[in-house]
Amino acid sequence: MATKFGMYENVIPLLAPFDRAATLLETPYIDLQSANRASFLLYFGVVTSTTATDTLTLTMEASTASTSNASEEAIPFNYRVSVAFATGNTWGAVTAATSAGVSLGASTVFDGFAVLVDVDPAYITEKKPDARYVRLVGTHTDAYSVMLVTCMGFVDPRYKATTMIKATVT
Repeated sequence: MATKFGMYENVIPLLAPFDRAATLLETPYIDLQSANRASFLLYFGVVTSTTATDTLTLTMEASTASTSNASEEAIPFNYRVSVAFATGNTWGAVTAATSAGVSLGASTVFDGFAVLVDVDPAYITEKKPDARYVRLVGTHTDAYSVMLVTCMGFVDPRYKATTMIKATVT
């Protein structure tokens, strides 16, 4: 059996599995200074709502600092949504979201679904030259009674190494 422990991609645990029905879904920032690409993978467990119109809106924020501050700006991004885990390994089409984000919920039941969000550091630098940090933020309506979710980050570094040259989460 072969195992690939010497990864060339930086895999970052961002959010531990947790019920976020009563809290804001907000990842730590990822530092894109030495990244070619970055992705966020949200994976939902049980999601329960008391109404059919509840929504979770995902937005991507770019910032000049690694902590919450006044420089945060919502930016467009691309994303894909999987089918539920028990129904196969199928992903929807790559879809562009505006800076207003993407809403899940009312027309999409997302129990057991994954959402992959892609970030292009070159695009961020073009739109906001002094920004080098990004985070994923999810805001939702109040009727969710359970929202189990976890998030991982994947950074494709400019310079490949088996040991990352610096931490990328702040």
